[in-house]
Amino acid sequence: MLLESEKIRDSSCDFIIGWAQISDFSSEKFMSIFKKELSAAILTYVPILEQFKSDVKALQEICAPEDAVKLGEVADEVVAKYDDIRKGVETRGQALDSIADATSGLGERLDNFVNVLQGTSDRLHQNAAVTSDPSLLQGQIAENMAIKEGLRAKQAAYVALKESAAELLSSLPPEDKGRLDVNEKLRRLDDLWKSIEQETNNRGGFLESTLAKAKRFWSELDECQRAIDDLRVRLDSVEPAAGQPEVLQRQQAEMQTVASNMASTENRLVGLREAGVALTGIIPAEEQTVINAQVDAVHEGWATITKLFADKNRDLIVAMEDAMAFHGDLSSLLAWLDGAEGRLAMIPAAESVKVDEIPQVLEEVHAFKDEMDSQAVLKEQLCYTAAQIASGASVHQASAIRQPINKLNLRWTQLYSALCDRENKIERMLLQMGRLSEAVQQMIVWIRKTRGTLNELSVTAPGLRQLEIQRCQLTVVSNDIHAHENSISTLNAAAERLLRDDRNADVLEKMNEMNKEWQELNEILQQLTIQMEQAKAGAEKVGRETEQWMGWLEDVESQLATTKPTGGLPETAEVQLDDFRVLRAEIAQNKPLLEAYINESERSLDNTDSNAQTWIGRNHAMIKSRWAKVKLALDEAVALDKSMRDTAEWLAAAEQRLAAAAPVSRLMDVLEKQVAENEKWVDEVAMRKQLMAEQQAAGTRLQYYCEKKDAIPIKNGLVSLKHRFEKVASRSAERTKVRRF
Repeated sequence: MLLESEKIRDSSCDFIIGWAQISDFSSEKFMSIFKKELSAAILTYVPILEQFKSDVKALQEICAPEDAVKLGEVADEVVAKYDDIRKGVETRGQALDSIADATSGLGERLDNFVNVLQGTSDRLHQNAAVTSDPSLLQGQIAENMAIKEGLRAKQAAYVALKESAAELLSSLPPEDKGRLDVNEKLRRLDDLWKSIEQETNNRGGFLESTLAKAKRFWSELDECQRAIDDLRVRLDSVEPAAGQPEVLQRQQAEMQTVASNMASTENRLVGLREAGVALTGIIPAEEQTVINAQVDAVHEGWATITKLFADKNRDLIVAMEDAMAFHGDLSSLLAWLDGAEGRLAMIPAAESVKVDEIPQVLEEVHAFKDEMDSQAVLKEQLCYTAAQIASGASVHQASAIRQPINKLNLRWTQLYSALCDRENKIERMLLQMGRLSEAVQQMIVWIRKTRGTLNELSVTAPGLRQLEIQRCQLTVVSNDIHAHENSISTLNAAAERLLRDDRNADVLEKMNEMNKEWQELNEILQQLTIQMEQAKAGAEKVGRETEQWMGWLEDVESQLATTKPTGGLPETAEVQLDDFRVLRAEIAQNKPLLEAYINESERSLDNTDSNAQTWIGRNHAMIKSRWAKVKLALDEAVALDKSMRDTAEWLAAAEQRLAAAAPVSRLMDVLEKQVAENEKWVDEVAMRKQLMAEQQAAGTRLQYYCEKKDAIPIKNGLVSLKHRFEKVASRSAERTKVRRF
């Protein structure tokens, strides 16, 4: 009985010891497998964490400052938790490896070491892709350094394990089968160790080089953007000082400084382009789109600056020419006025003129008046120029321009009134002397001369400025005609008194001829005045239409840059789509009107000379260019919207098709038919993949031109389409493998 009990006890002890050994082995094996799976899971979250950091940065740019701070704190907590978990898993893994080394046999230790190195290799390959973000690159460099440090920490264990294996191999007979197994494990161990060592060294250098290129690119980009913003501010501050040559000279000096800065900025742009090319050559396609979009945005800003500079420079040149011409004409006219006032003082008073001197004095007065009429055209042009300059100037600038013009007009009016008074008095002296026929003949000669001047005026001037010059000449002639009304009345009164006493047929005929021509002259003047006002109204209408169309096109162009139905979230997409439809309807409504205006302007410009130098000619070309850009932007927006909708519909149909696909047949004829259909389907997927890549590039580029609040929804929409497409492509590839098998 006792012997039997001892046998049972020994048997039980052996079972318990065996079970304990099996349990220890199973526990260690389970923990090793669990550690490996956990490490793999942590690796899969690396790209997700990097995307999370990128999204946080994008959100911080569009939200309120206080919300951005809170968002950053939450993001830091998430990243810190991830780092703690990763470090904890690594520490526990190292502890498990140490325990396994202490308690395991050589074969198991080799297996464990190979598994650890394989996990490290997988970790390297998992993070193979690089980014253009310096902060993420620094994280990848730190990750690579951690792998190198981990490898260095395992160096002693690696050497010891190889020595143990060498001792074991030396003790085994050559024909032992275990030698092959140990040698194979050692070969794998050596290959993995050397591969990881080389990859970490190569990747470290590559990441450092990429970081340097990324830092250079973003530094160049930041400098270029700051330089362009500074140039824009300086150019906006230069407003041509109307009619002030001294101020305009200072502004021209400022523009020369700006031109020098633009030359240095242009060199920076070349450096930016080179840095972008160097960086895009080593980053993924999606990142390349981002970098190219940034560079294109800077170059578009530069194009805006160069255009603004050219416009400002041209405006300054025009303002300087106008100011110099204005002050030159003003000085010339004032000098002539000084001489004319002295000349009038030299003409004898009517009371002191002798009888035989009357014709000579009257002829001198008429010549003086003709000269004054010719100078009056320059005076009217000067007044018009002053009004144009003052209309676009500040209050103190306008006052500085109007003050000398007001003094000039006052002196001119006084001189003209005195000259007309002198002429009327001398003509009355002729009448008092009974020389009516001579006075009437002189009046007829003046009427015919004035009529010829009116006939030379044209209402078909090619531009508003030329039309204003014609109006100035008409104003001078009109003033002269109105000034002669008193003389006509005086002659008619004198003739009526003479004819009452003596019915002289010659005098009556002369008077009828004079009155007839006077009436015709007034009719021509009235008709020409009406035509001139109509021509001016038409020219101003064309100018207003030009400005209205330019303003509308600028509006539409800016709206098309942001109002594109590409939102990733449904509600955002619907709002954008509604706005876009309204804009498209507005463009469709205005299209025939605008194109009719463009055609009419072209016909008008074809009929004039040097049309490219006129204001309407320059703006007509600008309107045509902007209208072409608007139509192109509209086509791009419609194409992208249609492409995204078409892709979404195709993906939905593809998902349904794959879900409803029949299982792989075992019958040869059915299987051949399925293989043929699958080949067509694979070709279609490949074609869609190319279209998808183009769509992704277009959508990524669009994110940099839309509103910031819409960039994330657009990105979400593109990512959603990409993931769905990858699933479709993966399932299609799996079905292809199954059918081939």
